Amino acid sequence: MREHNQLAQPVWIGDERPVFGMYHAPSTDLSQPRAVLFCAPFGWEDMGSYPVRLLWANRLAEDGYRVLRFDLPGTGQSAGSPGDPEQLQSWLHSIAQTASWLRHASQSSHVAAIGIGLGGLLALAATGDGAPIDDLVLWGVPTSGRALTRRLLAFARLQTAASERPDSALPAGWLQSGGYVLSEETLTDLGALRADTGRVGGLRRVLLLDQDGSAVEPSLSEHLQSAGVEVQIAHGPGYAAMLDSPEISAAPLATIATVRDWLGRGEQAQLERREETAPPSRDSLELRIGGVAVSERAFTVRRASADMFGVLAQPGERSPNDLCLICLPALAERCIGPSRMWVEMARRHATQGVSSLRIDLESIGDSTGSRDSTLTTADVWSENRVSQVKEVMDALQGEGHGSRFLLIGLCTGAYWAQRIATVDSRVVAVLSLNPAMSHVGLGLLERHGASRALVILKPAWWRKLIRGEVSSKGITTVSRGLEHRLTSLLSSRGQSTQSQSEAQESTFAVMLDQLQRRGARMTIGFATLEPGYHQLEVEGIAQHPERWPALRIHRFESTDHNLRELHQQRTIHELLDELVRDVLSARD
Repeated sequence: MREHNQLAQPVWIGDERPVFGMYHAPSTDLSQPRAVLFCAPFGWEDMGSYPVRLLWANRLAEDGYRVLRFDLPGTGQSAGSPGDPEQLQSWLHSIAQTASWLRHASQSSHVAAIGIGLGGLLALAATGDGAPIDDLVLWGVPTSGRALTRRLLAFARLQTAASERPDSALPAGWLQSGGYVLSEETLTDLGALRADTGRVGGLRRVLLLDQDGSAVEPSLSEHLQSAGVEVQIAHGPGYAAMLDSPEISAAPLATIATVRDWLGRGEQAQLERREETAPPSRDSLELRIGGVAVSERAFTVRRASADMFGVLAQPGERSPNDLCLICLPALAERCIGPSRMWVEMARRHATQGVSSLRIDLESIGDSTGSRDSTLTTADVWSENRVSQVKEVMDALQGEGHGSRFLLIGLCTGAYWAQRIATVDSRVVAVLSLNPAMSHVGLGLLERHGASRALVILKPAWWRKLIRGEVSSKGITTVSRGLEHRLTSLLSSRGQSTQSQSEAQESTFAVMLDQLQRRGARMTIGFATLEPGYHQLEVEGIAQHPERWPALRIHRFESTDHNLRELHQQRTIHELLDELVRDVLSARD
């Protein structure tokens, strides 16, 4: 996916739980009378497909459409958290508000929505409740919320089987799937949703796309047709590839072309619908977290080659101190961080007077730049990434948001944090999670692919799993078999890493010496089997950490590179809290 487009316009929309959106204005004078609203899937499917949906929105803007992408409440950059009460009602309300805002902001006579997975199920339900959506594309949409929750539960069962124990920090009745959680209340409410029996509101047309050849449920098309909706069924190839990890997710070009043609064939007549006042919108977000005010706004760093987009969380009532937290992306994952951890961290530390930025580096997330640059290992280890982090710090310091910086990153983000810490004295602390050491970087990328094998299975087996036709023993057998493949891969990579490490200068020890001389701190966390930890063993660092008093090494009892379980996320928060306290107390 080679794309290089203008940065979309960030906006927060709504009243009680404002949602974050990115608005794409037409990039041509041939403006279309129809605007397009993207309704995203849930959890890891949202993260994986994010680059594709950005590309898709840019393509539509090039065709003259006004386009809005947005995050549901409690997800992405939006207000709220997964445990908020009445979450489903809030989701449906947000779709109605974003559709209304788009119609008014674009002055379009029609609003079409593209709903993927959960997003499509919610869009159809919201339309039945009166959301001003005229045309609807449904792709990978289950006929019921119960079918969706069964799929999420199957994913969660695979994770539990692989780890051989449930997540100890998960509240009773909640579900954690791929690092993203749903409360018991939300699961219950979702289970009551049905796409093939509910109201359709003012829907005029629906395009039903099959899922890589898996046929659309007849009951859905029959229900829509009986309600007077014009229904077209078409092939939707590329669904699974679109939902893969964001650094390799592939744009479904054939399906994008099908949707483009369908949108262009729609009748252009103005619907007879009562006009409503547009919902409020703003260029910043005001929150209260634990009773403390926090404000968020977009923060853009402009480079000659691209614009880097981020969101800055700031103390709302108390004066910020001179420490600023920067959350770096993991490979090609957008700046909300793994399992949305960066959002929660940034907001919480802003309540403590620490301005916190979560940032997309060039070509990642919402930043502009060539979309295929994150696919090459040469780019991952390029010093250009270090330069980008330095420019981010320059921009923050130039606007008075801090003169000392604490960096946090996972995988490649951890590597970039470590690299800039060795060359820039403004970095006073680093929280490095499963860092991709430079000469074992390729191995980490291979491991990333191997870990995906735990959840991306043959379609026939996956469908049996969702229907409950696979026994617990079968799940455990498959999970352990895949985990064995992962272990074998990492062992062979570790052996080659050792031979390389012994032939090289002890680069990590040199870095620690540099940090210690200027009083900087580093906490580094490793999951089981991480090649980076093996490097520390080869260099003798793991055996003798006392040589570096400002170094802390933490081991997670997990083979999950992304550290998705809730108890792991809480431990990461605690590690960061400890670093922040140490840095602030040292200045005092």
